[in-house]
Amino acid sequence: MRYAAFLSAMGQEFRYAWRRLARSPGFTASAVIVVAIGIGASTAVFSVVDRVLFRSLPYADDSRLVSVGVTAPIEPQEFMLGRQYFDWRDHQTPFESLTSWSGVADCDITAQNPVRVGCARVESNFLGTFGVRPIVGRDFSEEEDRPNGPPVAIISYNVWKGRFAGDRSAVGRTISLDGRSHLIVGVLPRTFELPTLAPADILVPQQLDETRQRASGQGAVLAVFGRLKPGVTPTQADAQLQPLLKDFMNFVPPRFRSEVKLMIRSVRDRQVHDAKIASWLLLGAVLAVLLIACANVANLLLARSEARRRELALRAALGAGRARLALLTLSESLTIGVLGGIGGCCLPWALMRTFRRAADCVCQCGQSAAGKVRIAPTGAGVASRTGRRPRKTGPADAEREPDDRCSRRDRGMLSCLGADADLHRDRAPGHSAPA
Repeated sequence: MRYAAFLSAMGQEFRYAWRRLARSPGFTASAVIVVAIGIGASTAVFSVVDRVLFRSLPYADDSRLVSVGVTAPIEPQEFMLGRQYFDWRDHQTPFESLTSWSGVADCDITAQNPVRVGCARVESNFLGTFGVRPIVGRDFSEEEDRPNGPPVAIISYNVWKGRFAGDRSAVGRTISLDGRSHLIVGVLPRTFELPTLAPADILVPQQLDETRQRASGQGAVLAVFGRLKPGVTPTQADAQLQPLLKDFMNFVPPRFRSEVKLMIRSVRDRQVHDAKIASWLLLGAVLAVLLIACANVANLLLARSEARRRELALRAALGAGRARLALLTLSESLTIGVLGGIGGCCLPWALMRTFRRAADCVCQCGQSAAGKVRIAPTGAGVASRTGRRPRKTGPADAEREPDDRCSRRDRGMLSCLGADADLHRDRAPGHSAPA
């Protein structure tokens, strides 16, 4: 009976709150708009920085995944040359697995409904190092990753759904890439993304010639990633690789040695670059805006409650208890919070488009966050806090594409390292040096 009486009283107070708010459209609109802007801004920013600061990477035990390589003025990110990679792979000790890839290049599906897609050339153990398994089919084999190996491909989830309607029998069929038929051996998970956040629709074997890479001056430019052994930190891995770095420095001209450094950092740090600090500052700023909005609404409600002292005194004289009076005040603030929360949950969709246009590097991390169901719980949670009764005293670089321009000094450094002349112009991973 008490529960039924409470529900009845709550329904009466909420209906009364709706009527009172309808009689004060100016106050209602002001309060709801302020709450909606505060919630909408905080929710939109959270949906962007969530990928950078809070959400784990879509890899198994991602805390052990690192990017490994040397840094030099010729390349904005850490890299390895082919000869260096194979030497380090054979003699390294801190990594459970080490893998490489040659970047993403445009390729054309030349069968029916031709379309240009991104094809990533990866080593056969690439997916295994990241703990990713195809949802249909299998991974590449070592035989397929050798020079002149059979042409095979692993397609993305979107290609699987878009061109094969999610048919599991797509594995075993062929797909024509640049006029050459490739056997489809697997389908990537829907959440898969490359560690550099570069967009890719199809994976193909890298098929590097190890013998040629070892015999060449230095070989192809590769991006290298590793999975640390349990208990090994990046700092310890750096110390264990110093002897290999010392051997590599023998191939670097003395005038460039001071600029070549070993870098080992987590995959997340490589993705976000310097955006982590900026994301925390952005999140703190928008939370401050939300607190200001809540304080303003709380002051409006406090002033409104002062104007209703006579009504509250009359209700108390007629027998209304403290709980009923509290419910009267709470129903109005909760109604404003719900209306503002609804508006605040719709506002982020428009704000996310603005963010995408304003900062492409941030949006690469935010694309996976935009439109996710995490937006609604965030906005609802903030709205529920906004609806609390005021006290009586008052208130996620993309991977950046390297600049095509190359200074004479950088070209000289590349030549001294023994890289291919074509690499001087492209500097894109995957161009091999001549034997």
